[in-house]
Formats: sequence, C-alpha cells, structure tokens
Amino acid sequence: MPSLDQSASHVPLLDHEQQQPTTRWRQFVSQLRLGNAENKEFPQPQHLQQSAGEVQEGMALQTGRWCPEEEAGWLSWLYLGFISSLVKKGYSKPLRQEDLWALPQAEEAASQCPRFGKALASTVDPIAAPHGSIASALIKVHWQRFCFVTLLELGSSLSMLLNPFLLQQLLLELEQGARTGIGVSLAFALAANSLMECLFDHHFWFAVQRLELRAKAQLIDTIYSKSLRITSATKGSMGVGAIVNLQSNDAAKIWKLISSLNAIWNSPLQILIIIGLLVRIVTFWPALAGFAATCAMVPLSAWIYSKLEDIRENLMECTDARVKAISEALNGIKAIKLYAWEAPWSERIAGLREQELVQIKRAALLSIGESLLWMAGPIVVSLTSLTTYTILGHPLTAAVAFPALALFDLLSIPINHIPGVLSDLAAAKVAVTRISAFLAEPELAGRPGTSHDVLLDPDGSSISISRGTFSWEAGTEPILRGLELAIAPGQLVMVTGPVGSGKTSLLAAMLGELPGRQAQVSLRGSIAYTAQDPWVCHATLKDNILMGRDQDEKRYQFALEACALQADLAQLPAGDLSEIGEKGINLSGGQKHRVALARACYAAADINLLDDPLSAVDAHVAQHIFEMAICSLLGSSTRVLVTHQQQFLPAADVIFIVNEGQITDCGSYHELEAKGVEFKQFGLHRDGSGDASTHYDGTAAPDRSVPATYPGVDGKMIEEEERTIGRVDNSVYYTYFAHWSRHFWLPALAICICIFAQLDVVAQNWWLSWWAEAGALARGASDQSFRYLFIYAIFGIVAIALWVVQEYTLILGGLNASRKLHARLLERVMRLPMSFFDSQPSGRLLNRFTKDTEAVDTEILPMVTEVLACGAMVMGSVLTVIVITPWMAFLFIPLVPAYEYVRRHFVMAAREVKRLDSLAASPIFSNFDETLQGLVTVRAFRQEKRFLERNRKLIDASNRCVICEPALDIWMSLRLDIIGIVGVLATAIAVVMLLKDSPGLAGLAMTSALGMASVIQWLVRQATMLEVHINSVERIIEYTTRFEPEAPAVIEGHRPPQDWPQEGRIDFQNIVVRYRPGLPPVIKGLTFCIEPQEKVGVDLRSRLALIPQDPVIFSGSVRDNLDPFAMTGGDGPIWQALEQASTAAAIRDLPGGLDAELTEGGGNLSAGQRQLLCMARALLRKPRILVLDEATSNVDNYTDEVVQATVRRTFKDCTVLTIAHRLHTIIDADRILVLDAGQIKEFDSPGTLLKDSGSAFHQLASRHPH
Repeated sequence: MPSLDQSASHVPLLDHEQQQPTTRWRQFVSQLRLGNAENKEFPQPQHLQQSAGEVQEGMALQTGRWCPEEEAGWLSWLYLGFISSLVKKGYSKPLRQEDLWALPQAEEAASQCPRFGKALASTVDPIAAPHGSIASALIKVHWQRFCFVTLLELGSSLSMLLNPFLLQQLLLELEQGARTGIGVSLAFALAANSLMECLFDHHFWFAVQRLELRAKAQLIDTIYSKSLRITSATKGSMGVGAIVNLQSNDAAKIWKLISSLNAIWNSPLQILIIIGLLVRIVTFWPALAGFAATCAMVPLSAWIYSKLEDIRENLMECTDARVKAISEALNGIKAIKLYAWEAPWSERIAGLREQELVQIKRAALLSIGESLLWMAGPIVVSLTSLTTYTILGHPLTAAVAFPALALFDLLSIPINHIPGVLSDLAAAKVAVTRISAFLAEPELAGRPGTSHDVLLDPDGSSISISRGTFSWEAGTEPILRGLELAIAPGQLVMVTGPVGSGKTSLLAAMLGELPGRQAQVSLRGSIAYTAQDPWVCHATLKDNILMGRDQDEKRYQFALEACALQADLAQLPAGDLSEIGEKGINLSGGQKHRVALARACYAAADINLLDDPLSAVDAHVAQHIFEMAICSLLGSSTRVLVTHQQQFLPAADVIFIVNEGQITDCGSYHELEAKGVEFKQFGLHRDGSGDASTHYDGTAAPDRSVPATYPGVDGKMIEEEERTIGRVDNSVYYTYFAHWSRHFWLPALAICICIFAQLDVVAQNWWLSWWAEAGALARGASDQSFRYLFIYAIFGIVAIALWVVQEYTLILGGLNASRKLHARLLERVMRLPMSFFDSQPSGRLLNRFTKDTEAVDTEILPMVTEVLACGAMVMGSVLTVIVITPWMAFLFIPLVPAYEYVRRHFVMAAREVKRLDSLAASPIFSNFDETLQGLVTVRAFRQEKRFLERNRKLIDASNRCVICEPALDIWMSLRLDIIGIVGVLATAIAVVMLLKDSPGLAGLAMTSALGMASVIQWLVRQATMLEVHINSVERIIEYTTRFEPEAPAVIEGHRPPQDWPQEGRIDFQNIVVRYRPGLPPVIKGLTFCIEPQEKVGVDLRSRLALIPQDPVIFSGSVRDNLDPFAMTGGDGPIWQALEQASTAAAIRDLPGGLDAELTEGGGNLSAGQRQLLCMARALLRKPRILVLDEATSNVDNYTDEVVQATVRRTFKDCTVLTIAHRLHTIIDADRILVLDAGQIKEFDSPGTLLKDSGSAFHQLASRHPH
C-alpha cells in the first residue's frame, strides 16, 4: 500500500495565540485520547491503491484515510456522534472492509510499535530484566492514557454511588409529604446524575478499548519481530504452534487485563463509600451485618475462581491435544486417506473431545456456584441486613428498604469482581513470564540483514569456514565437525554424500542458522537460498519470485526461462498472476523447486546456496536448469549446490563429499578420481553422463507431477471464504436448539423455569413494597415485621432454587449441542474428498474446530442465558411500572420505537463488523505461521524488514474492525441508556405527582425503572452478540451440509471378500478424472490393465495431474508413525520394515530408538530420512498392490538402488506401480506407461519402447541415458 508523504501533506497549525478556544480544546482532548505529542493533520486522498499481495483470505488492508474521529467536534466526541456515519452506512448496506474508517494516525502499528520497542529497550536491567520488562514498558508508553482512564473510572464510580443517595432523598420527601417542586428537582437531579454516570462509563470503555488496541499491536509486533531473530533450534524446540500461541493467547491475556486494572483501586474505594452510605441509611449494625455477609462470600468466590483456574488449565491441555490431533490430521489428510485411517483417526480425536467435554462440564457446573454468588448474593445480603434491622426494632420504610437494596446490589459488584481481577492478574503474570522467556531466547549472531550486512573475509574468499564444529544446541552432539573450507568467488561447488550425512546442515552453517562452537564463518556479498523443502507463500507466482523487489522485466523473463517455468505459465489461467495456494499446494514438488530457484535467479545475489533443487524434476528439465540457471544465469556468482545427481559432478569446480558430519574429501571430479575416491560407496558412481550439448527445448510439457488442484479462470486456487450477509437464518437457531434434546424439551423447560423465576422475583419486590408500606404506618417494629421477613426469605429461597435448576438445564442442553455439532463436523470433514482440502486453507478448516467450536462450547450458552434472563427481567420491570402507574404505558409507546430504531441500526452494522473481524483476524495468524515455516528463506534473502512491515499492515487491517466493533457497542449503549434515563425521569416525575401517599409503591416503581434502563441495553447487546456468535454454528453446519462427501466407506451388499485382493490385478476402464466439478478432466478415458505381480513404471514428463508424494510425519514416537494403531503385533515387523527401507541404522542412533520423539512434520529428520520412514510405513502394511509415488526422490542413488532392490525382492508377488523421475528406478519394470495430456500415449515393456526410436520413452531416455 503506498505510504503518505507526510512532509508534503503536513498542514501547519495556527500559533497558540491565534487559535480559537474550541480549536485548542479539540487539540487538547485529541492529545489526551490519542496520546499524541503533537497534533498533525493530513489530507485524505480519494483512494490509495492496494496491491494484490496485500489481500489475504479475502481481507483488504487499510485502503483510505476516511477517519471521522479525527474530524469530530467536542459535542460529537461527547456523545460519540462521529460513529453515527458508520451506523448509517451499515444500516443502508452490508458493510465491507473498505467501508470501515481508517485507523487514526496515532493508532497505526507503524506509529505505536517502534515506541514500545524503544520503551522496552529502556527498561533493560542486567539483573532484574536483562531483556526488558513488558509491564514497565507498557506503563512507560501509556502512562498518560492510564491517568485519563483512571479519571473517567473515578467519575463513573462516584456518579453510580450517588444514585442510591438521590433515590433515598426522593423517597424521604414522599414519606414526609412531598413538595412538588423539590420532588421534581430531585427527579431531574437523579436523571442528570444517571446521564453523567452514563457518559463517564462509556467514555471510559472507549478509552480503555483504544489502550487495549495499542497494547495488542505492540505485543503482537514484539513477538513477531523476535520470531524473525530466533535461532532455528529455538523454533524447532518450541514448535511453530507454541510460538503462534504466544501471540494468540498469552498476549491477549495481557491486553485484555487493561480493562480490569482499575478495579484494583476502584473496588476497595467503592466498598468503603457503599458501607458509609449504608451506615447512614440502615444504621451501623445492619450495615455491618450486610457487609459481613458479603465478605463471607469472598472466600467462596475465591475458591470457585481457583478451582475454575485449575479446571481451565486442564481444559486448555485437553483442547491443545485435540486441536493438535486435528491439525496433524488435516495436514496429513492425504496419507490418512491413502492408508484408510479415517476411522481410527476419528476415534482418536473423538476420544480427546470427550476428555475436553468432561472438563467443560466440570467448569460449567462449578460456574453455577459463581452465578449464584451474583444472583443469590444480593438476596442473602439483604436478608441478613433486614433481619438485623428488624431485630433491632427499626421500622422498615421505603426510604430505607429500596436505597439499601440498591446499595447491597452495588456492593456485590466490587466484592465479586476482586477474585476475578486477581485471577486475570495471575494469568497475565504467567503470560508476561512466558513472553519474557521467549524474548530471552537466543538470537542469531552475525546474520545478514540483522546486525550487519556481510562478514568480510580478509583472504578474499567468498565463503570460508575455519574451526568448523557446529551443533544445534550447546551440550549436544556436534552435527558438523572439523570443517575447514574456503570457496573462491564465482566457483561452482557441489556437495554430495549419503542420506543424513550433513549436507543441508553445511548450508545451514554457511547461512548462520547452525550455531558454531568457536567456529569462524565468513561470507562476502549478498545471499540467495533455495531450501530442500522449498518455501512458497500464499501469493501470486510472480510475487513469490520477486520477493518484494521491484520488477525488472528483462531479468524476470530470464529467470523464468532459465528455470523452465514459461511452459508452466502457459498452463495457468492467469499466468504468473495465478495464485499459489497455502504451502504451494497447487504446485508439484518440481514446480516449487523451480519457483524457489527462479527467486534466487532474480535476486542476482553474490552467493547462491542451493539445496538439492534438481531432485524433483525430470531428467531433461534438470539438464536445462543446470545449464541455463546454475551455470549460465548464476554463472558469475558463487554457487554451493547440494545434489545427488552424479551426472553433473564433472562440471563442478570443487566437490565436497560429506559423510557423518565431516567433509571427507574435496577437489574437482578428476582430482577425486585420481585420488581413488570410490563414488559408488555413496551411490555416486558414474553410469554415463549425458550429452553435454543436450538442451531443454521448452516445447515439452512442463514438469507437473502435478497440481493437486486446478486454479480457476481468475488464477485463484484457494476459494475465498464465504461471508454470511444479513441476519442469521432461523434454521440455524432451530438446528442449534434441536441438538439440545429430542423434541426441544430442554429449551422449553429452560424458558418455563426462567419465567417462573422472574415471577418469583417480581412477587418478592411487591412483597417488599407492602412491607415498607406497613412499616411506614406502624412507625415501629411489630410482630408483623417478622412475618414479612419470613415470606420475603421464602421468595428468595425459591428464586435461588429455580436459578440452580435453570442453570443446570442450560448447561445440559449446551453440552449436548457441543458434542453433537463437533461429532457431525469431524465425521463430515473426514469424508470430504481431497479436492476439498486442496482448495481450502488448513487454517480455515482448523478455525471450525477451534474458534467456532470454542464459541459453541463457551460463548453461545452464556449469551442464551443472558438473553432469557434479561428478557424476563425487562418484561417484569415493564409490567411492574405499568401496574403501579398505568399512564406510563402511554410513555412506553413512543419509547419502544426509539429503542427499536437504535437496536435495528446497531444490529445491522455490528453484525457485519463482527463477521469482518472474524475474517480479519485470521491473516495475522496465517502470516505468522507462514513466516515461521519459511524463516530460513526469509532471513537468507534479508526480507525481515519487509515481513515486519507486512505484519504491521495486517495488524492495522484487523484493528480497523477491532476499533469499530466496540465503538458501535458503545454508541448503542449510550443511546439506549439515554432513552432509559428519559423513562427514569418520567417515572420519577410520575411518582412525585401520583404516589405521594404510597412511598412503598414509589420505591418499587423507581427501582424497577432504574434497573430496566440498564437491563434493556444489556439485552440488546447480548441478543446481538448471540446473533453474531451463532454464526459459528452456521459455519459448522455449512461444512456438514454444503460440501459433497466421498462415497460411503462401506456399501452394504457390495463388500469384497475378506481376503481381497488376492492377485493384485488393476483394471482401468474408460476412467475420466477431474479435480473438482466444473473443471476440465485431467485423465481422459483411460483404459488399461495391470496383471497380477506386474511391475509398471509411469513416465511423468507430461501433464498428468499428480503431486510427488510429500512425506507425512506425525508428531510422536517412531513407532507411532509406523504403526499408529498397533496393528503389527510387536516391534519385530517394524524393525524388519526399517531394515528393508535402509533406515534402521539411523533410527537406532536416535535416543530411544523406536520410542524417539519426532517433531511435527519430522523436523528433526532429513528429507531423505522422512521419505525412507514413509517407505517403511508402506512396507509394514504388506499390501498386494504397492504404489511408489516419487518415494525416493530425496535420497542418494545408492540408497535408492538398495530400496528398489528391496521392493523387487520383498514384493515380487505383488503388483507395483512406480512413479519416478529417475529412469533407472523404472527401467526394469515389466511395462512402462507413458501418459500425455491425461491419455495413454504408450504402454509396453521398456525393451520394446527403447527399440522404437519414435517412441516418447526412447526420446526421453536418449536425452538422459541414466
């Protein structure tokens, strides 16, 4: 996104003396609210263009400078009127990302994050905080705003506590024979104070929200920035998920604590003031009794909170285990489907889900006690105080009863709030500790692009290493030992050796990724790097090649041609503007390698480190790339090429042979031959080099082994996530409540109990008013007082009992819905076809199992409870006021449309903003995950700054939604409160005019009106949030109904025999295959037969739509990966399979052998070792039909030959299909199947095809006779 030219667009301010008072006031308020040191105004361009690379998951970045907040006057600020423009826009049409206003300049991440970084650096203490204090840095940056928020909270608290006092004065005036003028004045005073409380409270939350917004941006940026600098060992030991969790969960605990921090001082202050007012109203001992009863609940509340924290920790562990299993299942879904593991994996996940639901139920049942403290607390406290008051012989009057009850209600808030705040504080402290520990993790030293650009080698070498002993972590066995090397500028160095010998580690040492033990590594010049598992990001193909650099068309075209990508572009719907899916899912392994190599070619770096880019491409394509890219386009640079392709070794200036972490031999090819080096021991024997003059003509079909999906006509491969627009359909509510119970009996029971509970509360309040009326007449205590007290207590006990039953009913129904919806989702996802997974990002799928499932588990049910309770309370309050003062019904008539007007406008806008927020949050986490996956590549190309800026733009894009969502909520609450205050004023005037002789009824009417004002706006907010969060149910239902699943796993009546297949015959009859409905077929009328025990090789030089098999390794032990469901009956068969796959020795060397823990994706194994482990997994199944899909592409030729010999020997009675780029792996097959454009071109024995000089297979073999 283009940046604003601030120097050109700055408008000078007036001198201080020339400014009008209003202007100075606006600037002062702006500085207070936004924390600016100076006030700058910028013109607003009509439109700022948005690059294609700045759109992710359908989420637009900040595209304009429309920010009404920056132009608002003081009156608009006071009543938050500037938000109305967004409300009107949201009411007129469904809001889109570009409709939201821009962040104020002071709130942008580019402004806030550097300030926090400097503050964090300034808090460094060598002993107490060697890497800075997060809490101190937050205070240092935001102390002015903290002070402003504190003043607002103080004003809100004092105004809130003044209401009971004014209510008492009004009721006393009525008891003493109201003077109309004073009574009306008190009514207006009560309304004015309520308005002041309303303004203070809403501005407090508005200011707190901005403070949280800044803290969020700063913490996310700090963690992301650190993640760009951590060592590879730290990333491997922590895991990508754990680092992302710091950003998504731990950082959130810190910024969300900000809204509760004021309770630390405000709650004790409120308690002291309330006790003082109670002493004034009910005298000392009743007030003390009520206070003691309230304090007695504190230990119970603290115990409940502590137990809930323990349960929540267990719940988080259970949730993490379930999500980890689901994440691995989604990432390895292809392997799961190939091995028919859907049912066992579903059972494993379902078991973890049940463990999670047990913890959810425990937390929910314990939360009943927490709810009772809030609901039953005021009843118990009032009973205690009123009993003491009655025993002391005081008459209960309206001026005593209703103000006292209001104060007791208020007293329960700070007392019950304190344990929660302390719990949040403890959680935030743990989060700060975890993030601080992460910030203390070691960083790369001497990295290009960090502390300095290059390390200059004094002897003129381009790359040199001396005393080269390297290990990933201190105290562990060295990975590389005794390295002494110097590479001259412009040399082509090839590194080769057996699987797991340390070739990739050598490149890591050169990059500075592998720490050395007193080793000296120096490089001269810029670096480009291609990884063994090439990293491509979710962007267009062109953006992946340019990597943030300006486009030079000539150089770009040279890179495409040199890497044989032009033929591929011709096949893509949008050419180089076609979107590359997540993790390059729509590219073959060869294509990903060639894109990564084209990136290196375009970078024109001085040093190119190339990790086996030729292994995944066809022989003639490899020859073309080697000649045109590595030798020609990159010819002037220093090149270090890791390869198993022995035919290229003679072209090297120097060859390093690596074995067991050491360079055992080095020299030119002929020098090594003269030294008697036996290449054969490493599988590097020369079985004939190809014709050096052979060139790739570019006319053959591109190497596509091939895309797992076919992009659409616009070049987009990943389907944009559909966003629901408008109100949620009633069928979603129906489905959700239908999962509660059969025939909806649980929802019906909950509604009935809620109604009866509210009727009981209304009856209790009426009884209190009659008691107060009787007390006013008695002018002293009487036996009737205890009768009133006893019946009042009965009403309270009944209410408590009904609440308990209601809560249990709701919990039971909610848990049923959670269990059934997750089970439906899991069952359907496991049965969806592979084409679905190829067109859906894994993060989007995982979102259904995490965020949406969490909403169903923990968020929707409390909102259902609140909506039921608040709805009943509003109805009870309205009926009470109307019965006492019937003419108020005429006032409620115009108030109803006013409420509805605000509600409707708010819901229309807030609903869409919440949906946008859900979509805008995902790219931050996706970008974090993507960056960590390609961290070595990002650092090698010195792209840390660009990715940091990109992350800040994504934060801003998310915060555009975050800033609008609470703003709309506050806009609605403020207006509903003002409407409610009008109702309170009218009720107060009515009781002054009409109920002079009935202070009890007057007190009941006033407390009902005051309560109704706050409850209505809470009802509207919760109903809206319920509609927004029920969207999670809608998103889950979408995946269970919208997408067509595969055929049933078992079709009764068509079961094959138990011992099928016996022979392994494969018969294709006119097979037509397409990746998704509506796309062109990639297999067209295929008809052929593979006889039992036949070995068939498949030539993949043309456009067959398959991806070379990427090895899938799950986290867990080696044994779990090979035999996850214990089907082999012991370790013997497992070791036998490992021996056959030539990887048993490597597994024995691991600590624990078969029990050795493998990281997610097999990160602690080399690429070749991962392939061999997957080979062992396949061998362990002893199939009648074996398909080897590029099964040994990342291993050396010697290991490849051993594995192929094992396959021929072990599976001599099986049917084997081998798909390979190396012709020697299929040359001894019984028949060769050559496919072209999805159709059979040739199908015959290798000898027959080689004899036919016109056959495609003969031409391929003649180009590369190995």
